[in-house]
Amino acid sequence: MMLAVESLDLTPEQRSQLEAMKAGHRPNKQAKGQKRGQGSSVDLFAGDIDRQAAHAQIDSRYQNRLERAHTRLDRTLDVLAILTPAQRAELKAELKPEQRSERPR
Repeated sequence: MMLAVESLDLTPEQRSQLEAMKAGHRPNKQAKGQKRGQGSSVDLFAGDIDRQAAHAQIDSRYQNRLERAHTRLDRTLDVLAILTPAQRAELKAELKPEQRSERPR
């Protein structure tokens, strides 16, 4: 979506706001990679499995996924907030239907 947004006729103020948003989100990309590496899979044939620990591991993995979905949604809403109604309409027309809504990844 960011490429489509950048193709719009943005004011200098909007471009500045967009750049600030991108700069503010970059450190989160590194943290995202670190979080994603957490929580290795459970070897079901390793002998006695601690069910509570295995459940906690799955819970943590899905909590991380939920946090990433919230972050993506917040970033999208932040970008849309700086656009005029006409720019939002133009952006909507440029995006494929599946790109116009938040979906789980």
